[in-house]
Amino acid sequence: MPPDARHPTATRCCNSTASTSLPYLYKSRGFETLKTFEPVVALFRTPFLVAVAADSKWKSMGDLIAAAKASPGKTSYGSWGVGSPGHLGGEQLEMMSGVEMQHVPFREVSQLFTSVGSGEVSWSFGSIPSSQGVYKAGKLRYLAVAAPKRLTQLPEVPTVAEAGGPAGLDVNSFVVLVAPRGLPAAVRAKVNADVQKALAEADIKARFDTFAFETLSWSPDEIERQAAAKSRTYGELVKRKNISLD
Repeated sequence: MPPDARHPTATRCCNSTASTSLPYLYKSRGFETLKTFEPVVALFRTPFLVAVAADSKWKSMGDLIAAAKASPGKTSYGSWGVGSPGHLGGEQLEMMSGVEMQHVPFREVSQLFTSVGSGEVSWSFGSIPSSQGVYKAGKLRYLAVAAPKRLTQLPEVPTVAEAGGPAGLDVNSFVVLVAPRGLPAAVRAKVNADVQKALAEADIKARFDTFAFETLSWSPDEIERQAAAKSRTYGELVKRKNISLD
């Protein structure tokens, strides 16, 4: 059971996409996560890969973009929900590549990657832990990683830029612990130090490395700066097509 947010020392996990896109997706609520909560410590950042069916005719991001340009609105991509990193990442790829595609939201992540593997939808973004089951079954292939550099866990997979896509495409999600505004500074510093110590332990680092989770040494101020930058990006993407969950 998550801790009670009313308790002055309670903390909660906060996903960057959920926190920074909420004001745009739920306009009527007027809720902004980091006006109610303050960041305490960053846990990790997750990169996303572009996944297609193992037998897809596309061999690169250049192939995917060329297909989308040839048939505007016909190339489909799946995600795990409206406003998710997979959805907004697809919107960002559209905007940066000058193409139009069809978004197909799924309720279940497992259903999403099964559908990509069968060719029901053309492609999707996916993290290593979310897509590895279908990938290890030989149903998926990764065209690229939407990050500035290749992953050590999948060194053969090129970056989006290396694979013929837009150089600036960086699709990721980071997870932080937050607490109600007004948490005593000494308490926040103690939680931050304890979590940082735990994240540095060898077994934790090994588990994170398995999934390409990148640990982050951001200060609370840096978390706020990173969240603000991601919020600006998501705000532009949401407004571009008037995406809403109201």
